Amino acid sequence: MDTKNQILTSALNLFSEYGFDGVSVRDIAKEVGVRESALYKHFKSKQEILDKIAEKMSTEIHEVYKNAQAPEALGSDIVNSYKKISEENLCEMVWNVFKTFTGNSELAKFRQLLFHEKNNGKFAEYYNAFFLDGVVKSQADIFSKLIKSGLFKKYDAEIMAMQFYSPVLFLFQKSDCKNNSEDEMKKLLFEHIQTFGKLYREDIK
Repeated sequence: MDTKNQILTSALNLFSEYGFDGVSVRDIAKEVGVRESALYKHFKSKQEILDKIAEKMSTEIHEVYKNAQAPEALGSDIVNSYKKISEENLCEMVWNVFKTFTGNSELAKFRQLLFHEKNNGKFAEYYNAFFLDGVVKSQADIFSKLIKSGLFKKYDAEIMAMQFYSPVLFLFQKSDCKNNSEDEMKKLLFEHIQTFGKLYREDIK
């Protein structure tokens, strides 16, 4: 890993543990093992480090969806892909994405950082884009296509997206409590997806 990426990784680890305001550029440099002056050759400020972390995480989030073959990454192929997927495989797909945003991954640390700092200026923008309105808009676009194709019942796509995503967001926070087993979280997520399907899918009665 080159120095620039080491700085981003170390900064994210420190930010997620101590908060953005609780970490100085000197702290990050010390964690990386370079002088503070050397760090400034790569980044002008702590804010720029955060912005680059967000940029990196945005790319990684898209890769997670793409690798999982999640609807968010399927583009114009959403309807055909959805027709081919079983409910069981859909549950596993969502679970694999869910696991990536929890646990000890960089994406999990980024999500936790944004949640804890969500009332702090730029963090609020990122949290809204990555985990609130941005997600709902993306999923509403998906549900809109599925409704037009006849696969889903004719309800408001944005409300549908909110009803699908809100329990997932709740389970993110529940998983952060660290007192819930993976089996319990998986069971809750699967039951949510199955119940949602019974409510809105035309092919499930």
